[in-house]
Amino acid sequence: MSCNLSRTVAFVGSRKASFAGKEGVKSIISDLRNTDICIVSGLATGIDAVSHQSAMENNLKTIGVIASGFDYVYPSGNKHLYEQIETCGGAIVTEYYPSFEPIKFRFPQRNRIVTGLSYGTVVGEAALKSGALISANLTLEQGRELMCIPGAINNINTEGVYKLLKDGATMVTKGEDILNTLGWEISNPIQTACDSETKDISQKYLPIYNIISIEPKSFDEIQAETNIETNELLICLTEMELCGLIEQSDCDIYKRCK
Repeated sequence: MSCNLSRTVAFVGSRKASFAGKEGVKSIISDLRNTDICIVSGLATGIDAVSHQSAMENNLKTIGVIASGFDYVYPSGNKHLYEQIETCGGAIVTEYYPSFEPIKFRFPQRNRIVTGLSYGTVVGEAALKSGALISANLTLEQGRELMCIPGAINNINTEGVYKLLKDGATMVTKGEDILNTLGWEISNPIQTACDSETKDISQKYLPIYNIISIEPKSFDEIQAETNIETNELLICLTEMELCGLIEQSDCDIYKRCK
């Protein structure tokens, strides 16, 4: 699928994003799966990295804007992400000569390009004093649409998000909210790997599926609530993963697929 520069949306947020914040970004981007929408971000850790990765996992193009020249990979831990973006037909762009280092003042300058390339900006998580808030202000100055993903009220990284929402930013909890805000229509319906309203869930899996409905659950939590024998539960969970109903993350935590 080609990169449609008429359908670009930026995702920005904390470098030290919470598990819930990252999952929220993944969920919303997965709602846009297989469309021609392009995800723009800054190739930093946290929300940026999750946004780029989720875009590629959902067959979307992505553009990374860096705060240095091409001689540098920053942060160095994102080297594989740089390579993936290139392999998947995305783009990495910069306004700097190759030898320019990624020094502090260049990151806020980089943000104006992230937001300027995009018709709207989605803030994943942001503290009251953060680069994401700078991006939010740039979005408004550039006449773009500002959107925010709500999060836990006791998370310091959502304080900036709720300030933006109170000031009039649009709340987004699913991909459709982005489409509505930007006035975009897509020729194919939004696709999800697992849609609980349309997918036929086997009665054998339904008790497990319902337990994981609100938040991820550990193996022990699922077993305690279902009273299913260990071997049988292991088989069910494996089959559900193969069917694309759930997925396993770190530490034997299971969550629904989007």
